[in-house]
Formats: sequence, structure tokens, C-alpha cells
Amino acid sequence: MAALLHLLTRLAPLLSLAGAKVVADFDNNWCGSFFYKSTQPQMRDCNSCDKICQIYKDVNRFATLYDHEKRIPIYSAYVFNDQKCDTAPKRRNAWFIEPQLIRAYYGANMAPPNFWHYRGVEVKQAVDGDYKNTAYDRGHLNPNLYQCNEGRTATFTLTNAVPLDSCFNRINWYNYEKHTKRILQKKCPSPSKAYLITGAVPSNFTIPISPDDQLDDETRTFHRISVPLYLWTAVCCDHFHSDKKFSFGYFGKNVPGIEIRPSTIEDLENKLKLFYSYNNLELFAGKCDGNVKVRDEIIKMITFKNLETYVPSFSALIPPAQRRLPDIETSFCQSGDYVNACSGKYSMVTVSGIPCRNNFPCGYYGQSYVWCYTDSENNWNYCCAPNSYCGKHDYSNNWCYTDEINWNNYECAYLVAQYDELEEGGSYSQGGDI
Repeated sequence: MAALLHLLTRLAPLLSLAGAKVVADFDNNWCGSFFYKSTQPQMRDCNSCDKICQIYKDVNRFATLYDHEKRIPIYSAYVFNDQKCDTAPKRRNAWFIEPQLIRAYYGANMAPPNFWHYRGVEVKQAVDGDYKNTAYDRGHLNPNLYQCNEGRTATFTLTNAVPLDSCFNRINWYNYEKHTKRILQKKCPSPSKAYLITGAVPSNFTIPISPDDQLDDETRTFHRISVPLYLWTAVCCDHFHSDKKFSFGYFGKNVPGIEIRPSTIEDLENKLKLFYSYNNLELFAGKCDGNVKVRDEIIKMITFKNLETYVPSFSALIPPAQRRLPDIETSFCQSGDYVNACSGKYSMVTVSGIPCRNNFPCGYYGQSYVWCYTDSENNWNYCCAPNSYCGKHDYSNNWCYTDEINWNNYECAYLVAQYDELEEGGSYSQGGDI
């Protein structure tokens, strides 16, 4: 029996199909090719961080800086794959783990999470059970959407995942990923190369939460995984025509709503300095400076494309017959203890005709009524409920329901003229197609 156990120990690293290598530094041998000019981000040293060269089937796929105390990655660096995928592997239910984070002699291989030999791996990283019954998604930093075939499979490792609010992950952040992909396919085609870094700002809020996430008849450890305050992405297109080179970034709060801000790399770095407490933070060597005009057009483009996703009719105050668009379809998703209306196909205007903040469309946000903030001072107002609209409805004044449960109703402003101006291309032009 002892000989058999010894043999299994020696063979364990060979039983996995995926791999990674914890390295002293990212260089040309170990994942340096995933960084612009082979230069990793200049950030504050992290004493609890490991540099992982993520490998799948003996091929380097991307690079990750992983905090084994917070049990989330600080960033993943990767290159955008603009090739048409031959196959699209299904999403994995069970993600890979990284056993070498607990014992170096396990070698450079990841392992399936149910492999008994790697007991104790949860000491230094997240495991699938940490996300169970928490209402948080395992959110990719290196998105599977940007990779093909085996490269896509390789993104399903828990050292590339952070806990994301489901509304934020599946709607807000996904839309930015989707539009960024289209921008890069059009504006940064091969042989150009797009370098991306996606990172997370850790917080002291952790999951699973005690006792809210308690599972019946099951013992689990609470407060293990840091839930990021923010997510960010930096993009550098090293275009084969130097005059078309560009860079941009965006920064999002891990909550429901449109809390995402496109920006220049310099502005993104200045914001991250505050959170990472490092005055000399640099994401790309030389900030990947390029064509400022192209950069500004892309920032405008991605901003309006995402507004379009959230506001196809721009106002739910208009009767469906006069919107000249299909009736709104409202999606619901779990966010913590609440089920929120977080579909993009909804309103940005209150019952009084006041525009909502661009980053805060009409929604429930944990209340029984629909509402939104109208300015940066957190002043707010009611909105019409998703299946209601502003009209007389057999009465003398215009009104709509603001609540789908108790059917509270409020007098509202009828804004057909303002809507027509917007639809004719007023101040909210979409800035180009992607």
C-alpha cells in the first residue's frame, strides 16, 4: 500500500490536462509574452501574492498575479484571440484548482477539484464550494469570450476567478466585454496584437457569509474569499500601423446598475493608485500611447454602445404604441438577498421626467418600488414600473404604476416631444457602429 501511495504521489501531476507554473517573475520564458513590451504592470509589492504562468496542455495561455490570503487574483494578463473559433467548449461546472500553491513538488499542473490527492488546497485558494449558495458568480478575469478552443477551457481555473454580483457579471460587465471584443475585432485585426489586463480591487467583505449561506447538514468554512469592490480592464492595441495604435480602459463597481466608466489608461492608473496605494503604478510600458483621436472615438463608441444596450427606447414613460419599438422585456437576476430588475431594456427617466444618472437606470435596488438616482448627491425619484407607462388610463391626469407588487401609482410627466428629439439623433448620438 505504501508503494502504491508513493507511485500515485509521483504520478499525480501527470494526471491533469491543464497546468500552471508559479514563477519568481514573469519573463520571456514564463508568460512574458502576455504583457505589452514583455513588461508586467508596475504595482505595489504584494507579500501574499504568487505569480502564476497559466499552462494548458503544455502551452502558456495567460499570466495571473494571485493573492493567496484574499484567495482571488489581483489581475490576469492575456492576449486577445481574434481568430474564429473552430469549436466552443461548454462552460465548466467544476473549475480547475492549483495544487502547487500549497506544495511546490506537485509540479506545474492544475488538477480537477475532486482529485483526492490535493486535500488542503483550500488553505491558499478558493474552491468551488466557497461559491455555493452565495448568489455570487465565479467571474472570469481573462474572459472565456476572448479565447478559442483549448484556450477557452484554460480560463476555467479558480485562480482566474473572483466573486461577482450576478447582475454585474452577466449584464453590466459582460456587455463591456462583448463590445470590447467587437472593437478589437474591427480596430485591432491581425497581425496587430491586443494586450489586456483585467484586475480586481479586493475588499474586507468575504464569502461565504455566516450564517446567511449556511447549507443544511453540511459543514463549511465562512468568510474565506474577498469580494472585489471594483473590476477594471486595460486594453492596449499594438497596431501593425503605428498611427492606428490605441489604448483605453474601464472601471466598474461590483454592484447592479451601470457603474462602469470608460477612460484613458492614464486616468485608470490614477484611479487605481488610490486603491492599491502605489504612487508609481503603471499598467503598460509607456502607457501604450497611441493615436489620441482613435482612442477618444473608441471611448465614445463603447460608452454609447452600452447606453444603447440599457436604453433601447430611452423612456418607459412612452406608451408602447408610440415608442415605435417592441415592448420592453424585463430580466431578473439574484443579487445578494434581492431579486432585481436589471435588464438593459428599461428606462432612464423618472416619473417627473428627470433623467436618471447615466450609471443608475431605473430598477428596484432592494426596494419594493422602481426608482433611480438623479444626480451625484443621491437625490432620487420614482420610475414607472417595467410593465407600466405614463398615460391618463381613464383618468384626467397622467400617471403610472411604480410598483408591481402593491400597485402604488404616481402622477407622471408625458414626454413624447423629448423622446422624439432623442430618437431623431439629438444629443445622444451613438457615435458609430462596431
